[in-house]
Amino acid sequence: MRCSATIACVTPVLITDTREDAMPRARRATLRERVRARLAPRRLDILLANGAAADSRGDLALRAFALISLRTRQRLAGELDRVIEDARCLPTQRPVRMRRREVLRNAPLLRETARRLQVAGPVDARGVAQIRRLLRDGAGPLYSDDCIEDLRGALRRALDALEPTPTGPFATH
Repeated sequence: MRCSATIACVTPVLITDTREDAMPRARRATLRERVRARLAPRRLDILLANGAAADSRGDLALRAFALISLRTRQRLAGELDRVIEDARCLPTQRPVRMRRREVLRNAPLLRETARRLQVAGPVDARGVAQIRRLLRDGAGPLYSDDCIEDLRGALRRALDALEPTPTGPFATH
């Protein structure tokens, strides 16, 4: 983490021992956890998207914290908007091959997902990870005709997963 004289550095603090019978303790993230969170975002996103508890490991906690940041969410919302715009282009003008008809058919749901990401309120990291994975997975329902999962279902699941659980860690930011 780079610091300048005019900007305060934030040292990530993690809460450990969140079992019901244990007292939670705060601790600083280790260098190893910070490096893993930085170098393996795809792997951590998959774990979070599939429901791994963000507070179960330091690298997952750091990745979840990064995902729920408003900056990350706004960037993903912009990518969703660009997907719709790219689908409106002629196939020869599109930068990436995608399931054009599916995208256009689900444009309202894509826009709703983008709007939900841009709201400054609380979100769950699992939903953000699912949306990021949807945008990045070339074999997923957004890009591949061979994918058995439908785009509408994937978007609905991601939107539902964005809703924070009352007791879930990293549900608010």
